[in-house]
Amino acid sequence: MLKKLFYNDFHTIRRRILPLLLASLGCSACAFFVVLLDAVLPQTGDIAVFLDNTLTSVLVALLFAFIVLVVLSGLHIFIHYYRNFFTDEGYLTFMLPATREQLFVAKLLAGIVWTLIILLSAIASVTVGILLPTELLMRAENASFLSSLWRDIFDLFSVISIVDLLLTLIAQTVFIYTAITLGSLFFAKRKMLGSFISYFLLSGIISFLRTILSLLFYTFTDAGEFYSSLASILLSLSVGIGGYLITCALLKHKLNLV
Repeated sequence: MLKKLFYNDFHTIRRRILPLLLASLGCSACAFFVVLLDAVLPQTGDIAVFLDNTLTSVLVALLFAFIVLVVLSGLHIFIHYYRNFFTDEGYLTFMLPATREQLFVAKLLAGIVWTLIILLSAIASVTVGILLPTELLMRAENASFLSSLWRDIFDLFSVISIVDLLLTLIAQTVFIYTAITLGSLFFAKRKMLGSFISYFLLSGIISFLRTILSLLFYTFTDAGEFYSSLASILLSLSVGIGGYLITCALLKHKLNLV
């Protein structure tokens, strides 16, 4: 049953998010050609100034559109959860032959998968729209940009930092679901407002704990960076597991649509 629930949630989210991701990739493709066009146009004269200002404005508009599309894509994941559990759709959701924990796990897994897809799509868009045209222009001058960039990235991200990043991403997804659940249950007449309040309150607490743990590890250990990442991993695991247990308990014992 869980597999069927996941499949349904995954494809329901896909129908809303995929067009936005394709549009963001379209923005990056347009940015690719705009950057190259700006490089080959004349660099002197009034017309050159006009064209340069115009192309710069186009790039800013494309960047703004890209950011909006990516943000909307992420919001749709959590809107799907909110609608399925805390609006009139909830009556249909809870008529399915599945436990509330199974319903939540299916939405959580679908949300995590789509969060990773959005992240990869954003990286691909940035690569196509900014990094690739920059590399082409530098290669025309017998230089290279991407090779040094990749070396810097590999130097910056160790295995433990990549694990930390992935766990933080997963824990953040669980955390937002928990905030939506708390806000919807305890602010019944202002569910959306309650969700935002819960999110910011919990974010403040977790950010404070993360900062304190990082400072402690940096202060009392020699390998500060390693132990700081380890502390972040432990905190992400605590947030993810704690958020999962709290959300399941609330959905099971507090949620009442009758």
